[in-house]
Amino acid sequence: MIKINYNQLENRLNEGNKYQLRFPYSDDDIIYPYETYCSDDTDEYIIYIRHKRDSAMIAFSVHCYSTHFAEECFNYIMSVHLKNNPNNNTINLLMNSDYFIKYLSKKEIGILDISISPCLIVNNSRNYRMDFDSDLTVKKLTKKDRPIINQFVQTDLSPRNHFAYYTTNDINIDNPDERCAIFVAVTKGNIVGYLISAPYNTGEYVEVQDIYISPDYRNKGYGTALATVYKDYITKCGYKPLYSDADNPASLKVALKSGFKFDHLDFVVKIKF
Repeated sequence: MIKINYNQLENRLNEGNKYQLRFPYSDDDIIYPYETYCSDDTDEYIIYIRHKRDSAMIAFSVHCYSTHFAEECFNYIMSVHLKNNPNNNTINLLMNSDYFIKYLSKKEIGILDISISPCLIVNNSRNYRMDFDSDLTVKKLTKKDRPIINQFVQTDLSPRNHFAYYTTNDINIDNPDERCAIFVAVTKGNIVGYLISAPYNTGEYVEVQDIYISPDYRNKGYGTALATVYKDYITKCGYKPLYSDADNPASLKVALKSGFKFDHLDFVVKIKF
Protein backbone atom coordinates (compact mmCIF):
# COMPACT_ATOMS: atom_id res chain seq x y z
CA MET A 1 0.00 0.00 0.00
CA ILE A 2 1.06 3.57 -0.69
CA LYS A 3 0.16 6.30 1.78
CA ILE A 4 -1.29 9.36 0.04
CA ASN A 5 -3.25 12.50 0.80
CA TYR A 6 -6.99 11.78 0.66
CA ASN A 7 -7.51 14.58 -1.86
CA GLN A 8 -5.14 12.77 -4.26
CA LEU A 9 -7.17 9.55 -4.25
CA GLU A 10 -9.68 10.63 -6.89
CA ASN A 11 -6.87 11.24 -9.39
CA ARG A 12 -5.52 7.71 -8.89
CA LEU A 13 -8.79 5.94 -9.72
CA ASN A 14 -10.13 4.93 -13.09
CA GLU A 15 -12.84 7.22 -14.43
CA GLY A 16 -15.62 4.70 -13.80
CA ASN A 17 -14.76 4.25 -10.12
CA LYS A 18 -14.25 7.84 -8.97
CA TYR A 19 -17.75 8.30 -7.65
CA GLN A 20 -17.46 5.20 -5.47
CA LEU A 21 -15.65 7.35 -2.95
CA ARG A 22 -18.85 7.32 -0.94
CA PHE A 23 -18.46 10.38 1.28
CA PRO A 24 -17.13 13.85 0.41
CA TYR A 25 -14.75 14.21 3.33
CA SER A 26 -13.37 17.67 3.98
CA ASP A 27 -12.05 19.76 6.84
CA ASP A 28 -15.48 21.39 7.12
CA ASP A 29 -17.27 18.12 7.84
CA ILE A 30 -17.74 16.51 11.21
CA ILE A 31 -15.99 13.42 9.95
CA TYR A 32 -12.71 13.51 8.09
CA PRO A 33 -10.11 11.10 6.70
CA TYR A 34 -7.21 10.53 9.02
CA GLU A 35 -5.05 8.37 6.75
CA THR A 36 -5.46 7.11 3.18
CA TYR A 37 -3.65 4.22 1.49
CA CYS A 38 -4.06 2.88 -2.03
CA SER A 39 -2.74 0.06 -4.16
CA ASP A 40 0.23 0.55 -6.49
CA ASP A 41 -1.57 -0.53 -9.64
CA THR A 42 -5.28 -1.12 -8.97
CA ASP A 43 -8.32 0.88 -7.82
CA GLU A 44 -8.14 -0.59 -4.31
CA TYR A 45 -7.91 1.73 -1.31
CA ILE A 46 -8.57 2.07 2.40
CA ILE A 47 -9.40 5.26 4.32
CA TYR A 48 -9.11 5.58 8.09
CA ILE A 49 -11.79 7.97 9.36
CA ARG A 50 -11.97 9.72 12.71
CA HIS A 51 -14.73 11.82 14.19
CA LYS A 52 -13.74 15.37 15.09
CA ARG A 53 -16.02 15.63 18.09
CA ASP A 54 -15.60 12.10 19.41
CA SER A 55 -12.21 10.46 19.07
CA ALA A 56 -13.70 7.08 19.97
CA MET A 57 -15.78 7.03 16.79
CA ILE A 58 -13.70 5.54 14.00
CA ALA A 59 -14.41 3.77 10.73
CA PHE A 60 -12.55 2.36 7.75
CA SER A 61 -13.71 2.82 4.16
CA VAL A 62 -12.46 -0.16 2.15
CA HIS A 63 -12.50 -0.78 -1.60
CA CYS A 64 -10.86 -4.15 -2.07
CA TYR A 65 -11.12 -7.09 -4.45
CA SER A 66 -7.84 -8.99 -4.16
CA THR A 67 -6.40 -11.26 -1.47
CA HIS A 68 -3.13 -9.37 -1.34
CA PHE A 69 -4.71 -5.99 -0.68
CA ALA A 70 -7.24 -7.57 1.71
CA GLU A 71 -4.39 -8.89 3.82
CA GLU A 72 -2.71 -5.48 3.88
CA CYS A 73 -5.99 -3.79 4.83
CA PHE A 74 -6.66 -6.28 7.58
CA ASN A 75 -3.20 -5.87 9.09
CA TYR A 76 -3.51 -2.09 8.88
CA ILE A 77 -6.91 -2.08 10.58
CA MET A 78 -5.59 -4.30 13.34
CA SER A 79 -2.55 -2.12 13.96
CA VAL A 80 -4.52 1.13 14.04
CA HIS A 81 -7.33 -0.33 16.13
CA LEU A 82 -5.09 -1.87 18.76
CA LYS A 83 -2.96 1.25 18.98
CA ASN A 84 -5.71 3.84 19.30
CA ASN A 85 -8.64 1.94 20.82
CA PRO A 86 -7.36 -0.70 23.27
CA ASN A 87 -10.61 -0.63 25.25
CA ASN A 88 -13.01 -0.77 22.31
CA ASN A 89 -13.08 -3.94 20.24
CA THR A 90 -15.72 -2.91 17.69
CA ILE A 91 -15.30 -0.79 14.55
CA ASN A 92 -17.35 0.17 11.48
CA LEU A 93 -16.36 -0.70 7.94
CA LEU A 94 -17.72 1.08 4.86
CA MET A 95 -17.18 -0.72 1.58
CA ASN A 96 -18.31 -0.99 -2.04
CA SER A 97 -17.84 -4.75 -2.35
CA ASP A 98 -18.57 -7.83 -0.28
CA TYR A 99 -15.10 -9.23 -1.01
CA PHE A 100 -13.61 -7.89 2.19
CA ILE A 101 -16.56 -9.20 4.21
CA LYS A 102 -15.84 -12.68 2.91
CA TYR A 103 -12.18 -12.21 3.77
CA LEU A 104 -13.07 -11.21 7.34
CA SER A 105 -15.24 -14.28 7.77
CA LYS A 106 -12.21 -16.45 7.04
CA LYS A 107 -10.38 -14.64 9.83
CA GLU A 108 -13.20 -15.58 12.23
CA ILE A 109 -14.04 -11.95 12.88
CA GLY A 110 -17.45 -11.44 14.48
CA ILE A 111 -19.92 -9.47 12.33
CA LEU A 112 -22.31 -7.69 14.69
CA ASP A 113 -24.39 -5.77 12.18
CA ILE A 114 -24.55 -5.21 8.45
CA SER A 115 -26.63 -2.98 6.19
CA ILE A 116 -26.66 -3.10 2.41
CA SER A 117 -27.68 -0.28 0.06
CA PRO A 118 -27.81 -0.58 -3.74
CA CYS A 119 -26.18 2.26 -5.67
CA LEU A 120 -27.58 2.94 -9.14
CA ILE A 121 -26.38 4.97 -12.10
CA VAL A 122 -28.25 6.38 -15.10
CA ASN A 123 -29.06 3.78 -17.72
CA ASN A 124 -27.90 5.46 -20.94
CA SER A 125 -28.90 2.50 -23.08
CA ARG A 126 -32.65 3.15 -22.75
CA ASN A 127 -34.91 6.15 -23.23
CA TYR A 128 -37.57 6.52 -20.57
CA ARG A 129 -40.86 8.30 -21.09
CA MET A 130 -43.26 8.34 -18.15
CA ASP A 131 -46.95 9.25 -18.30
CA PHE A 132 -47.85 10.80 -14.98
CA ASP A 133 -51.11 11.73 -13.30
CA SER A 134 -52.56 14.73 -15.12
CA ASP A 135 -53.11 16.48 -11.78
CA LEU A 136 -49.46 16.12 -10.81
CA THR A 137 -46.82 18.81 -11.23
CA VAL A 138 -43.16 18.26 -10.37
CA LYS A 139 -41.00 21.33 -10.06
CA LYS A 140 -37.89 22.78 -8.45
CA LEU A 141 -38.77 24.66 -5.27
CA THR A 142 -38.44 28.46 -4.99
CA LYS A 143 -39.11 31.01 -2.26
CA LYS A 144 -42.47 31.78 -3.89
CA ASP A 145 -43.63 28.34 -2.75
CA ARG A 146 -43.34 29.20 0.95
CA PRO A 147 -47.14 29.02 1.60
CA ILE A 148 -47.48 25.41 0.36
CA ILE A 149 -44.18 24.54 2.06
CA ASN A 150 -45.58 25.61 5.42
CA GLN A 151 -48.84 23.78 4.77
CA PHE A 152 -47.02 20.52 3.95
CA VAL A 153 -44.88 20.75 7.08
CA GLN A 154 -47.93 21.36 9.27
CA THR A 155 -50.24 18.72 7.79
CA ASP A 156 -47.90 15.78 7.15
CA LEU A 157 -46.63 14.92 10.63
CA SER A 158 -44.97 11.63 9.73
CA PRO A 159 -41.56 11.23 11.46
CA ARG A 160 -40.21 10.29 8.04
CA ASN A 161 -41.09 13.73 6.69
CA HIS A 162 -37.88 15.80 7.00
CA PHE A 163 -39.07 18.65 4.79
CA ALA A 164 -38.90 21.21 7.61
CA TYR A 165 -35.19 20.46 7.98
CA TYR A 166 -34.49 21.09 4.30
CA THR A 167 -36.60 24.25 4.07
CA THR A 168 -35.70 26.01 7.31
CA ASN A 169 -34.43 29.06 5.44
CA ASP A 170 -34.59 30.46 1.94
CA ILE A 171 -30.90 29.78 1.33
CA ASN A 172 -31.68 26.06 1.28
CA ILE A 173 -34.48 26.66 -1.20
CA ASP A 174 -32.64 29.00 -3.59
CA ASN A 175 -29.18 27.48 -3.18
CA PRO A 176 -26.75 29.04 -5.70
CA ASP A 177 -25.21 25.58 -6.16
CA GLU A 178 -27.54 24.05 -8.78
CA ARG A 179 -26.63 20.56 -7.57
CA CYS A 180 -28.35 21.31 -4.24
CA ALA A 181 -31.96 21.35 -5.41
CA ILE A 182 -35.33 20.62 -3.82
CA PHE A 183 -37.95 19.07 -6.10
CA VAL A 184 -41.58 18.80 -5.04
CA ALA A 185 -44.56 16.82 -6.28
CA VAL A 186 -47.67 19.02 -6.23
CA THR A 187 -51.26 17.94 -6.80
CA LYS A 188 -54.35 20.14 -6.40
CA GLY A 189 -52.13 22.93 -5.07
CA ASN A 190 -50.60 20.85 -2.27
CA ILE A 191 -47.17 19.31 -1.89
CA VAL A 192 -47.40 15.54 -1.51
CA GLY A 193 -43.72 14.61 -1.75
CA TYR A 194 -40.19 15.84 -2.28
CA LEU A 195 -36.73 14.86 -3.50
CA ILE A 196 -33.48 16.43 -2.30
CA SER A 197 -30.37 16.38 -4.50
CA ALA A 198 -26.83 17.05 -3.32
CA PRO A 199 -23.21 16.71 -4.54
CA TYR A 200 -22.09 13.10 -4.26
CA ASN A 201 -18.31 13.42 -4.03
CA THR A 202 -16.47 14.58 -7.09
CA GLY A 203 -17.80 17.71 -8.75
CA GLU A 204 -19.49 15.90 -11.65
CA TYR A 205 -21.78 13.59 -9.64
CA VAL A 206 -25.05 14.43 -7.87
CA GLU A 207 -27.08 12.05 -5.71
CA VAL A 208 -30.58 11.62 -4.34
CA GLN A 209 -30.05 12.64 -0.73
CA ASP A 210 -33.65 12.09 0.36
CA ILE A 211 -36.99 11.25 -1.26
CA TYR A 212 -40.38 11.11 0.43
CA ILE A 213 -44.03 10.69 -0.55
CA SER A 214 -46.90 11.27 1.90
CA PRO A 215 -48.57 7.98 2.94
CA ASP A 216 -51.91 8.72 1.23
CA TYR A 217 -50.21 9.33 -2.13
CA ARG A 218 -47.89 6.34 -2.40
CA ASN A 219 -48.00 3.72 -5.17
CA LYS A 220 -49.27 6.29 -7.65
CA GLY A 221 -45.99 6.90 -9.51
CA TYR A 222 -45.23 10.20 -7.76
CA GLY A 223 -41.82 9.04 -6.54
CA THR A 224 -40.92 7.95 -10.06
CA ALA A 225 -42.03 11.34 -11.37
CA LEU A 226 -39.79 13.13 -8.86
CA ALA A 227 -36.78 10.94 -9.67
CA THR A 228 -37.28 11.36 -13.42
CA VAL A 229 -37.44 15.15 -13.20
CA TYR A 230 -34.39 15.16 -10.90
CA LYS A 231 -32.48 12.94 -13.34
CA ASP A 232 -33.33 15.11 -16.34
CA TYR A 233 -32.55 18.37 -14.50
CA ILE A 234 -29.15 17.21 -13.23
CA THR A 235 -28.23 15.87 -16.67
CA LYS A 236 -29.16 19.17 -18.35
CA CYS A 237 -27.01 21.00 -15.78
CA GLY A 238 -24.03 18.98 -17.01
CA TYR A 239 -23.69 16.58 -14.07
CA LYS A 240 -24.11 12.83 -13.67
CA PRO A 241 -27.10 11.80 -11.52
CA LEU A 242 -26.88 8.88 -9.10
CA TYR A 243 -29.46 7.09 -7.02
CA SER A 244 -27.45 5.92 -4.03
CA ASP A 245 -28.74 4.26 -0.87
CA ALA A 246 -31.85 2.72 -2.43
CA ASP A 247 -32.14 0.77 0.80
CA ASN A 248 -35.81 -0.21 0.70
CA PRO A 249 -38.06 -1.84 -1.92
CA ALA A 250 -39.96 1.37 -2.66
CA SER A 251 -36.81 3.41 -3.37
CA LEU A 252 -35.36 0.62 -5.48
CA LYS A 253 -38.54 0.41 -7.54
CA VAL A 254 -38.52 4.18 -8.07
CA ALA A 255 -34.87 4.17 -9.14
CA LEU A 256 -35.34 1.40 -11.70
CA LYS A 257 -38.58 2.82 -13.15
CA SER A 258 -37.12 6.32 -13.51
CA GLY A 259 -34.16 5.21 -15.63
CA PHE A 260 -31.38 3.99 -13.34
CA LYS A 261 -29.59 0.64 -13.30
CA PHE A 262 -27.61 -1.30 -10.69
CA ASP A 263 -23.94 -0.46 -10.35
CA HIS A 264 -22.72 -1.73 -6.97
CA LEU A 265 -23.73 -2.36 -3.37
CA ASP A 266 -22.61 -0.21 -0.46
CA PHE A 267 -22.01 -2.12 2.78
CA VAL A 268 -21.79 -0.77 6.31
CA VAL A 269 -20.50 -3.50 8.61
CA LYS A 270 -19.89 -3.44 12.35
CA ILE A 271 -17.29 -6.00 13.39
CA LYS A 272 -15.89 -7.26 16.67
CA PHE A 273 -12.35 -8.50 17.14
